[in-house]
Amino acid sequence: MNASALNHLEWRRRMLLGQLQAADVNLRAGLHQHGMDAIVRAHWERALAHIREASIAINEQTTIRTVQELADQLMRIEQMQADFVSGHLKSGHFEGRIAFGAVEPHKTR
Repeated sequence: MNASALNHLEWRRRMLLGQLQAADVNLRAGLHQHGMDAIVRAHWERALAHIREASIAINEQTTIRTVQELADQLMRIEQMQADFVSGHLKSGHFEGRIAFGAVEPHKTR
Protein backbone atom coordinates (compact mmCIF):
# COMPACT_ATOMS: atom_id res chain seq x y z
CA MET A 1 0.00 0.00 0.00
CA ASN A 2 1.30 3.43 -0.85
CA ALA A 3 1.39 6.42 1.50
CA SER A 4 -1.72 7.98 -0.04
CA ALA A 5 -3.78 4.83 0.52
CA LEU A 6 -2.53 4.55 4.11
CA ASN A 7 -3.42 8.19 4.77
CA HIS A 8 -6.91 7.60 3.38
CA LEU A 9 -7.40 4.53 5.60
CA GLU A 10 -6.24 6.50 8.65
CA TRP A 11 -8.61 9.34 7.75
CA ARG A 12 -11.51 6.86 7.49
CA ARG A 13 -10.53 5.25 10.82
CA ARG A 14 -10.54 8.64 12.54
CA MET A 15 -13.89 9.53 10.99
CA LEU A 16 -15.42 6.29 12.30
CA LEU A 17 -13.94 6.86 15.75
CA GLY A 18 -15.42 10.37 15.79
CA GLN A 19 -18.85 9.04 14.85
CA LEU A 20 -18.62 6.34 17.50
CA GLN A 21 -17.55 8.87 20.13
CA ALA A 22 -20.52 11.08 19.23
CA ALA A 23 -22.85 8.07 19.51
CA ASP A 24 -21.31 7.15 22.88
CA VAL A 25 -21.80 10.67 24.26
CA ASN A 26 -25.41 10.83 23.06
CA LEU A 27 -26.29 7.38 24.40
CA ARG A 28 -24.76 8.16 27.81
CA ALA A 29 -26.68 11.44 27.93
CA GLY A 30 -29.93 9.60 27.18
CA LEU A 31 -29.33 7.12 29.99
CA HIS A 32 -29.80 9.89 32.54
CA GLN A 33 -33.37 10.63 31.50
CA HIS A 34 -35.93 9.83 34.17
CA GLY A 35 -38.97 7.68 33.54
CA MET A 36 -37.29 5.30 31.12
CA ASP A 37 -38.82 1.82 31.07
CA ALA A 38 -36.47 -0.92 32.29
CA ILE A 39 -36.62 -2.76 28.96
CA VAL A 40 -35.83 0.39 27.01
CA ARG A 41 -32.96 1.13 29.39
CA ALA A 42 -31.59 -2.40 28.92
CA HIS A 43 -31.59 -1.97 25.14
CA TRP A 44 -30.03 1.47 25.49
CA GLU A 45 -27.22 0.11 27.66
CA ARG A 46 -26.62 -2.80 25.30
CA ALA A 47 -26.34 -0.35 22.39
CA LEU A 48 -23.78 1.59 24.41
CA ALA A 49 -21.79 -1.61 25.01
CA HIS A 50 -21.77 -2.36 21.28
CA ILE A 51 -20.64 1.18 20.44
CA ARG A 52 -17.77 0.90 22.92
CA GLU A 53 -16.78 -2.51 21.56
CA ALA A 54 -16.76 -1.12 18.01
CA SER A 55 -14.48 1.70 19.17
CA ILE A 56 -12.07 -0.83 20.63
CA ALA A 57 -12.18 -2.84 17.40
CA ILE A 58 -11.26 0.20 15.32
CA ASN A 59 -8.79 1.77 17.74
CA GLU A 60 -6.75 -1.26 18.81
CA GLN A 61 -4.91 -3.84 16.78
CA THR A 62 -5.96 -6.74 18.96
CA THR A 63 -8.41 -9.59 18.94
CA ILE A 64 -11.83 -8.43 20.06
CA ARG A 65 -15.05 -10.16 20.99
CA THR A 66 -17.53 -11.04 18.28
CA VAL A 67 -21.01 -9.54 18.53
CA GLN A 68 -22.29 -12.91 19.75
CA GLU A 69 -19.54 -13.18 22.40
CA LEU A 70 -20.36 -9.67 23.66
CA ALA A 71 -24.10 -10.44 23.71
CA ASP A 72 -23.46 -13.70 25.58
CA GLN A 73 -21.31 -11.94 28.19
CA LEU A 74 -23.92 -9.21 28.64
CA MET A 75 -26.61 -11.88 29.12
CA ARG A 76 -24.48 -13.59 31.79
CA ILE A 77 -24.06 -10.27 33.61
CA GLU A 78 -27.81 -9.63 33.43
CA GLN A 79 -28.48 -13.12 34.83
CA MET A 80 -26.00 -12.60 37.67
CA GLN A 81 -27.68 -9.30 38.54
CA ALA A 82 -31.11 -10.91 38.45
CA ASP A 83 -29.90 -13.76 40.66
CA PHE A 84 -28.36 -11.28 43.09
CA VAL A 85 -31.53 -9.22 43.37
CA SER A 86 -33.70 -12.34 43.56
CA GLY A 87 -31.59 -13.66 46.44
CA HIS A 88 -31.89 -10.37 48.29
CA LEU A 89 -35.63 -10.17 47.68
CA LYS A 90 -36.11 -13.65 49.10
CA SER A 91 -34.04 -12.77 52.17
CA GLY A 92 -36.02 -9.55 52.70
CA HIS A 93 -32.92 -7.34 52.47
CA PHE A 94 -33.85 -5.60 49.26
CA GLU A 95 -36.91 -4.58 47.35
CA GLY A 96 -36.25 -3.28 43.86
CA ARG A 97 -36.18 -3.88 40.16
CA ILE A 98 -33.17 -4.46 37.99
CA ALA A 99 -32.19 -2.97 34.66
CA PHE A 100 -29.07 -3.94 32.79
CA GLY A 101 -26.20 -2.30 34.60
CA ALA A 102 -28.27 -0.71 37.34
CA VAL A 103 -30.42 -1.66 40.26
CA GLU A 104 -33.29 0.67 40.89
CA PRO A 105 -34.65 0.38 44.45
CA HIS A 106 -38.34 0.80 45.17
CA LYS A 107 -39.54 2.45 48.32
CA THR A 108 -41.12 -0.04 50.65
CA ARG A 109 -44.69 0.66 51.66
